[in-house]
Amino acid sequence: TYTLSVVDTAGQDVGTLNSWAIVALIDGGLDPVDPPATGGEGEFAAANVPADIPDNDDAGVSRTITVDQDGKIETLSVDVDITHTWRGDLLVVLERQGEIVVLHNKEGRSEDDIKKVFTVDNFTGKDLRGDWTLKVSDHAGQDVGTLNGFSVQAKWN
Repeated sequence: TYTLSVVDTAGQDVGTLNSWAIVALIDGGLDPVDPPATGGEGEFAAANVPADIPDNDDAGVSRTITVDQDGKIETLSVDVDITHTWRGDLLVVLERQGEIVVLHNKEGRSEDDIKKVFTVDNFTGKDLRGDWTLKVSDHAGQDVGTLNGFSVQAKWN
């Protein structure tokens, strides 16, 4: 298990860790090691973001990740990054082949933003390959926001 820690030890500024990776090398060579054919883990990120979330609009906005990896899901999590001035307005759902899982249901009242990793058990044992759609809808007026991005992290066999 490898863990990367980033700590800001000074005040008055902020930053973002956009990504990181570990690449295994064979005998010091330059060829990355492919994950085992019997399983693996990875992160799949959404294209076409950011997207404005329409104010007080049940249809909202959606983004889809298409996963081309075969395998049965062992664990699945969804990393959501939403900027919004009243997160209690928001309904956030993950949809996969007609199955809908509610990740956030208008909780948090006047708190800002949803930057959270959600663990999703509903898809354990199901196929990883296919389309994963995140839908965000705003159910009250006057506060607006943006779906900045989302990703699906999975372990599969």
